[in-house]
Amino acid sequence: MLSFPGPIWRGKRDRRQGTGGLGIAGNLGLAGRQEPCDLTGRTFLLGVGAQKTGTSWLYRYLAEHPEAFMPMIKELHVFDAHFRPDWFGRYDRSFPRRLVQALDRQRARGQAQLTGRALQLLDRALIGEDIRRYPDLFRALPGPARLTGDITPSYAVLDAGHFRQIRQLLTDAGLKPRVVFLMRDPVERVWSATRMWGRKHGIDDAEQLRAAALAQLDRPEELARSRYDHTVAALEAAFPAEELFFGFYETLFCDPSVRALCAHLGIRYLPGDYGRTINASPRPAELLPAQAQLIRRALAPVYEFCETRFGHDLPATWRTRSARAA
Repeated sequence: MLSFPGPIWRGKRDRRQGTGGLGIAGNLGLAGRQEPCDLTGRTFLLGVGAQKTGTSWLYRYLAEHPEAFMPMIKELHVFDAHFRPDWFGRYDRSFPRRLVQALDRQRARGQAQLTGRALQLLDRALIGEDIRRYPDLFRALPGPARLTGDITPSYAVLDAGHFRQIRQLLTDAGLKPRVVFLMRDPVERVWSATRMWGRKHGIDDAEQLRAAALAQLDRPEELARSRYDHTVAALEAAFPAEELFFGFYETLFCDPSVRALCAHLGIRYLPGDYGRTINASPRPAELLPAQAQLIRRALAPVYEFCETRFGHDLPATWRTRSARAA
């Protein structure tokens, strides 16, 4: 029979990622006797994507940073499931299932104590559709932690009204919101996302992958992930400029970008492992030039917006693709 642990912060890893629940299970007496912490003044990173733009690398960097506490579950999928159940409601159903799977694995290993990942899955499952409990996910923060957060790339599809509600929820809890939105050449992002889909489904045939990439243009929930113009406009309508950080995958993995990120998040700068690849997908083939151009034309408003909005900060590869499309 599984039992719930006593004190839940133990050692270096616990301080950074935790071995206990994020907060709700503890509040219910399921994760030991630790008192919920006061979130006032803590910085909260709201990572809104985009998908396949380096968010897994950023999550790992922060999970290993001594001034940050990140959940063991990178993507909590609270707000996308709540505000866009037509596209992402499956996540509210998936967390109870993932919890059962985690418990089954623990039983198979003969573990009698409910461990960190299972507790955090329990926390997320307990939220259900009540987003008012979202800040409670983070009330098990250890004392030294200055930063916590949630990096869920599909939050990029939310609109300004959704983001205003999220900001209100965070500030009402005493948290200081800091948004990070990373972008990548839209054609490259679509192709990378398609290869990730292929990896998950055991598909590496070039023609199947190319067809799947083009099919994304007919799926609104997938196309929305590349509409950086919509995401940037929604974020700027909901958050003050000082709470927003916009960056690019192509220029992320270097000291200047990481230094700027750390300054935005209010944590000490530490060099990153820029050669480290996380959640990378195999590249068995490339899009044919005509296919890449088709995707580029479908996303022309995104390129045009980003060239105007970000000017010389836009990576050169984006401009090269735009020149080829002209």
